[in-house]
Parts: sequence; C-alpha cells; structure tokens
Amino acid sequence: MKKIVFSIIFSLVLAEDRIYYYSDVAMGSVTLDGLENEFIIPPTWPGGHKLTDISLDSSKLLYITESNYQEIVMLDIESMDTLTTDLNTEECPECENYFPEYALFTNNDNEIIFVDDENLYKYSLLDSSVTLLIEDEDDWGDGMIKKITQSPDKTKLAYLSKNSNITQLRVFDLLNHEISVIDNFINLNNDCNENNTYWGTGDYLYYTSCISDELSSLFKIHISNGEPAQLLESDIYFIFSTSKQSQLEKLVYTKNSWNSESYRIIELSSHEIINPENMSGIYEGSQIYLNSQAWSPDHSKVALSGIRASGGWGGVIIEAYPVLFIYDLVMDSIESSIYIANGNASGGDYFIPSFWVQDNLGGFITIEDIEDQSTNEDEPIILNISASSELGLELSYYAESNTLGMPVSMDSMVLTIEPQDDWNGVGIVSVFVFDTNGLHDSTSFEVTVLPINDPPTNFELIYPTILDTIPVGVDTDETIPFTWGRSMDVDSEVSYKLTITLDYFGTSYTNEYENIADTTFGVSAYEYAILMTNLNLQWWNIDYTIEGNDGEYTVSSENGEFVLDNTSLSIDNGIMPKEFVLHQNYPNPFNPITSLRYDLPNDGLVNITVYDMMGRAVITLVNGSQTAGFKSIQWNSTNDRNEPVSAGLYLYTIQAGEFSQTRKMVLLK
Repeated sequence: MKKIVFSIIFSLVLAEDRIYYYSDVAMGSVTLDGLENEFIIPPTWPGGHKLTDISLDSSKLLYITESNYQEIVMLDIESMDTLTTDLNTEECPECENYFPEYALFTNNDNEIIFVDDENLYKYSLLDSSVTLLIEDEDDWGDGMIKKITQSPDKTKLAYLSKNSNITQLRVFDLLNHEISVIDNFINLNNDCNENNTYWGTGDYLYYTSCISDELSSLFKIHISNGEPAQLLESDIYFIFSTSKQSQLEKLVYTKNSWNSESYRIIELSSHEIINPENMSGIYEGSQIYLNSQAWSPDHSKVALSGIRASGGWGGVIIEAYPVLFIYDLVMDSIESSIYIANGNASGGDYFIPSFWVQDNLGGFITIEDIEDQSTNEDEPIILNISASSELGLELSYYAESNTLGMPVSMDSMVLTIEPQDDWNGVGIVSVFVFDTNGLHDSTSFEVTVLPINDPPTNFELIYPTILDTIPVGVDTDETIPFTWGRSMDVDSEVSYKLTITLDYFGTSYTNEYENIADTTFGVSAYEYAILMTNLNLQWWNIDYTIEGNDGEYTVSSENGEFVLDNTSLSIDNGIMPKEFVLHQNYPNPFNPITSLRYDLPNDGLVNITVYDMMGRAVITLVNGSQTAGFKSIQWNSTNDRNEPVSAGLYLYTIQAGEFSQTRKMVLLK
C-alpha cells in the first residue's frame, strides 16, 4: 500500500518541511529555514505560472502556465517529469484559447478537473480524454462556476453560482455527478469580488458574502443539514488566499482596513477570534504586509506571504522584498523570514505559498487489507474496517464503489455494501482512511454478487368473482373467460396453472390447465354445460385457483368463486328432473337476498314457506300449481308484511304432493 508524505506534526527539524509557492515569474519550493530554495520554474519573464493543486499522496503537482499558450501541467515531484495536457478536444473546443483558473486533482491522481469559466470538465492524464461534467445553465449566464473549493478527500467540489441578484452555494459530487444546492443568499454588493468558499472539517463549508466593496461576512454551513451561521461581524476586509492541501481549521484575515495592525485568526470549529499581536507591525526594522496563507499539517504554524518594506507604507518606500514569514501560533511569534527572491516588490510581485509538505516518512496511518468478498443477490455485506495511526490521531473513513449497482456507505469504521435490488455482478470497493492532517491510506478489494432466483410476486384475481354469474349452455361455443394480475419475476418468465373445481355433494369434478403464458385464458363453456346437464344442475357454485411458477418457486392466488348458470337445462330441450329435490340455498349465509332451487319431476301444487326457529311462519314464497321442471325462487329477508326480519337461523320447507323436505339457512346483518 502506498504511503503519502503529508506531515502529521510539525517537525523539530525544519529542513524536512518544504513549502511550495508560486509568483508571477517563478515557481518552486523552499525549506522553512530558507536555506534550500529550489525553483521548479526558474524566474523568467514573461512567466505567469500558477500552482493550483497537489495530489492526495503529495507526489504530484498541478500548475497552469501561459508562457506561450495556456496549458495545465502535471509535475512528478520526485522525478521532476512533467506531463502537459492537451485540452483542445471536441468536448472543449475553446479550451486551447482559455487560461484555466482552476485545475485540481480528483481522488484518482490520474484525473484532473478544470473550468473554462462556464463549464466544468474532467481530463484523463492517461488517454487525454475530456469529459463535460457541468454545463453552463442559461438562467445563470456566463461565468456560473466561481470560487471552487475541494473536499479534503477530493471527491466533492463546492462552488458559487452567481447572477446579478442571487448567489447559490452548490456542491458537486465527482463520484455520482450530482449537484446539491446548499444555500442561497442575496448579493449585497454586486461589485464585490471577495465572495469565496472554503472547505473545512466534517463536511462544513465556509463562505463570505459582501456588504460593500470593502467589507464582507463569514458564514458556516454543513453540506447536508443545518442552516447557515454567521461567524464574523461584517468587518472582514480581506481573507488571505488559502492552501488546498489539507482540511481547513483556521483562517487569517484582516479587519476593517488593510494594514499591519488589523490581522486576525479565526478558529473555525470554536469560532474563537485570535489577535496575534506579533504577526503584524515592525519586524527587524521593516514593515510587513501579508496577503496569503498556508497552514502546517498540524495547524500550529502558518506560512504567510507578503512584502517586507523599509521606509514605511504610504510614504516613500526605500526597498520592498517578497518574503515568506513562518508564524508560530502557539508562541505568537514570527519564527523565520525567508527571502525567496531579490529585487523590488513594489510592483506587486508577491509569492503565494500553496502547499506545506513534510518529506520525512514518520507518522503513517495504516489500513488493514480486506479479502475479496462474496454475497448473494439482495444480501448486504457489513465489514468492520481496521486502521491505525502511529501518532494516535483521530481517523475518518470514506468508501467508494466502481459500479452504481453496488453502492457503499461508511458509518465510522463500519462499511456497508448493499447491492441494488436484483443486481448481480462483480465490482471493486475502495476504502480510504484519513487522519486529521490529511495523511491517508487505502485498500481495494473485489466483491462478487451471486445471482439468486427470486420467487414470483403475488398477484390478484380479476375475473370472475363471487358476484359474477356466467351463463353456459350446450348450444353455445363461447368460452368462460378468466383474467388475473401478472406475477413479476426479474429472473425468468412465469407460467400459470388454472384449476377449476365443481363440488357436487361430496364429489369433485376438477379440470387443470397448465403452461398458460398470458394472464387471460378461456375455458370451453360447452364442457361445463354438459357436466351440469348430466348432474341435473341449472346453476351451481364453481371454485378455482391460479398458480404462478418460474420453474423453481410457485405462488398461488386466493380462491376464486363464481356461479355457472346452465340456461339450456329446461323442458325446452327435453331434459326434466327425475325426482323431487329441495337444494341448499345460495348464497348461504346471505344478506339480504338468497335463491332457493327445487326440482319438480311432475306437475302439481307446490308450497314453499320460511319459518323462524320457533316454528312460526315468516313468509310463504310459493303456494300454487306449477309445471314440472327446474325451479328457483328468491327471498329478500322480509316477512309477509314486507318488513325486514332480524338476523338468525331460518328454515325453509317445500311441500309438493306427498314430497316434503326442509333445509336451514342463515341470514347475516
């Protein structure tokens, strides 16, 4: 595993630390004692080099040059080899003619991102391809992407999107390419150019909002929850430009006016304001004026660039030199003053410290390797991550997946891999661990999600239902239609089985229809008309079920019921009952109507009466002469006076000649 060279704690051997800087004419690195100053780009004119970023492992630098034409260059610090980008592509036709303001590494050191003032691009250092990430939005006009700051793990960007009245603070996720609007605020002064963004610890963002062309306020907000909080009164004149090297914990700014008496430091987590008395004023007989800052990894010291002027400011300047000052916050003292160039700096030739790097290899953090993992489809993997810091510093964790089908999340040291529903395949998961100073280690492993056959989903019957009566007859070629909802199966096709049952006094007549591909099926009505005719049934209750099967799993519908009405069964077709029968009412129990069926093999007087359980007549339904045949009559739960009767058990009796029969029925309310 690759170890990186961010400093854990400020070394007592100052020569081990280097500060990378740039100016209008030069770019280089210098030790904290000023004894070793190495030019990466020697002083030349015209120059125009801007140091913009350092990779996560501190092995590579990015800088922008406009010596002949605009270009972004990657520098390997150890070998001093350079790689110049080729930005002129179909995706960015104007890139060759544009001087990029920002060029940053992603969490993948082989990729960089840059803006052309309106759009955000990703550039591959491996194949020189350019990908458009954010396209300018019409409602914001030109120059929407401003004041970019990057999260310490280089997976997110915060930037300002601004029009004439409103500024939005946005976050762009480089992993899933999603944009989130964090805050909206009114531009209190449209001429203010000091609106800035800063990324601190714990996914907190800091930004400034101007109230005039000279004063601004500092605000704090979390990227996912919370309201903005104002940290400083509206009295900031200038916040020094900051390093992108590590998580921001402190800021140096000037109060009210830009002079040597007004320097302040704010502790961002506690909101404490520090007045460093010895940061400003006279140093060795010279006035100092500061404009940029780069903090040591342990945040105890800060490199401040500016000029050292003899003869005072506002008066006649005898000499002015670009200088780096190392300020010790604990001791409240300027530790060293480093001359990094000779000559007069009155023309504004400031040296900007960008990155503070320690070359020694002490204080590593280490993450234990994770074995390749395997799980079944729809089953998450939960792992405890183990990492350690030589110096016992607090660690934070981050994880990412190379496929959208297998998202990951970190909760402290617990990694959860939760494949999307029904996704299977192979992916790579990478886990990163960071200490409070930006040192990190990482490990990657393969995750295999095995396909599992999911059972078909449940489904509902649509037609027929218990309320449906379907006529059939021996003289028709129509079908009995069945319809049901579709059973879903992501793994395979579902086939259906229809089972129809006619129960007749203890005897079941069952038909099965298998391998039905669709959710509709027709059954011959003639077949059931013949069956009912042979059983001397004019109508009867039918039960049915439907099963779905994917070859391994079977799901069943609820039981279905309906009534078949054999309308052809009558004296008209020559079929007559062979004996007297009083059938069970249907439905039973009932509310409020039920049908009573009876068979008359001979003509004669017929009486059908309903009684309560006390033997009292409730209503006479039939009383008169009837011809032979299959008969039925309905009762609507009323008495002879057409009054509703109460719920309960009732008897109904038929008297036809010498034949008499009684059955029970239940009325529900």
